[in-house]
Amino acid sequence: MMEPASLKVKIEIFEGPLDLLLYLVRKNSYDIFDIPIAEITNQYLEYLEMMKSLNLNIVGDFLVMAATLLRIKAQMLLPKREDEDAEEVEDLRADLARQLYQLYIYKEAARRMDNLLVLGRDTFAPQPRETPDVQDGLIEAELFDLISAFAELIRRRRPAFDYRAARFRFTVIDRMDAILDLLERKGGKLELSETIEGHDLSRELVIATFLALLELVRIGRVRVYQPKGQRAIYLFERAASVWLAS
Repeated sequence: MMEPASLKVKIEIFEGPLDLLLYLVRKNSYDIFDIPIAEITNQYLEYLEMMKSLNLNIVGDFLVMAATLLRIKAQMLLPKREDEDAEEVEDLRADLARQLYQLYIYKEAARRMDNLLVLGRDTFAPQPRETPDVQDGLIEAELFDLISAFAELIRRRRPAFDYRAARFRFTVIDRMDAILDLLERKGGKLELSETIEGHDLSRELVIATFLALLELVRIGRVRVYQPKGQRAIYLFERAASVWLAS
């Protein structure tokens, strides 16, 4: 059986480096046009490490962005001076802010359009069980929230369990079925940590569960939410009549 560490995962719905930067800007309530470069560079690099821990295939664009951020950070730490290098770095920073703002506008427009489409689809459809709303204090979790949560599970595992896991094969399909079965038994709602309960916390299990959840979200079977200001993530099952109409 192929060792988990040798697997490299490429996800078609995976977002790019600008999406990660915008996520960090929004998470920290930074001003897009006045980003603390040193702080966001460190956080960006931390997320690259999290992605590596989940065996995600980091494409060149992520590394190019990392190099750009490091260059801007290094230049800004130097004494103020007037030269072509300093001017070029300021241009890079301004261009980065412009791209982030354009992405923000695009995402907001897409979100509003999606909300209108969902409202139209759900008007005459039975509502999912335990569907969260704004009054619940929950916000929809993003891809990078899931990466952070599953990377934390990887850190918590005991390496000895990785050897035990070699006797088993955790497939994405099996983990999808397990998550849906658990949601059914839990009344349509469960906490992320419950998806791996009853198993040795191995790297293979965590990665297979991560990919299974991404696929369930992609096809509309599951939605994921977080309480505002907290790290816990909750899964909500969508009613079949709703996701089939999506």
